[in-house]
Amino acid sequence: MKGVGEDKMIIAVPHMRIRYRMKRKNLERVYEILVTAKERKSRLAILPALFHLGPVLDSIGDVDPRKHFKKTYAEKIPGSTTEILRHYSEKAGIPILTGPIIERAGPRLYSTSIFITPNRGIVAKYRKIALGPLDLGLISSGSDLGVIDVGITIGVMCEEDLLAPEIAHALTIAGSEIIITFMRLNEEFKNYKSILIARSIENSVPVIGIGGIVSSNSHDYFEVPTIIVDPKEGVKEEMKGFEETMFFLEVERRGTPKRDVRKDVATIKKVYLWLKRKKLLGMEV
Repeated sequence: MKGVGEDKMIIAVPHMRIRYRMKRKNLERVYEILVTAKERKSRLAILPALFHLGPVLDSIGDVDPRKHFKKTYAEKIPGSTTEILRHYSEKAGIPILTGPIIERAGPRLYSTSIFITPNRGIVAKYRKIALGPLDLGLISSGSDLGVIDVGITIGVMCEEDLLAPEIAHALTIAGSEIIITFMRLNEEFKNYKSILIARSIENSVPVIGIGGIVSSNSHDYFEVPTIIVDPKEGVKEEMKGFEETMFFLEVERRGTPKRDVRKDVATIKKVYLWLKRKKLLGMEV
């Protein structure tokens, strides 16, 4: 897939307003974003974490969270949401990389990012490895790194993956030319700009932290900034506040040789050893 010029492509990076538990309105907004991205000649559009529902993990309450989520929010992949996205991608003519949704796979739940193209539908998915306090006992850890080829090689991280430097390092070893990390939509992640900068400098690759605005009943509750970091230039763009906007990032290929991530066994083992020490690997649920 070629971008702008022979060695460049444009990625549409939105700072999106997500209406809490209003799936229909959120998906309508997603399609508008895709159309705008295509009009600006983007070759990839990115969507934030839980773009269709908002931060529903904060609404568990006193009920059994596994039963609650499996009944109300979790879905299979492919499923109803991904089918809508596949249709949108085909109609707008642009690939989509989504932030995590709650995937139901047998008895387990995962926090899963999805890559969808107009012609092939779901091409890849990535299940979050590092878990946060709200995930433990509810969400299971994934077992594979997320590396996709969209004309450039993109490494994918979700939420607490950002806090594990070994994951970003492993993605870079696997040939990632840019790392996209989907920020968790809660107040704590507003303070993680310095970590995004660190991951970019440590690995000498651009890093995009995808945040968003959370609203309910026409009231904006909080936002997590969307930040683009360059390892040499520092913060290239920071979208924050309660106004929706979109940045069109022109990315140049580094020409990094592509590698089979499965061959980087030693590095991946180090990632898992670190996660186990920090007790960030999920329980079997």
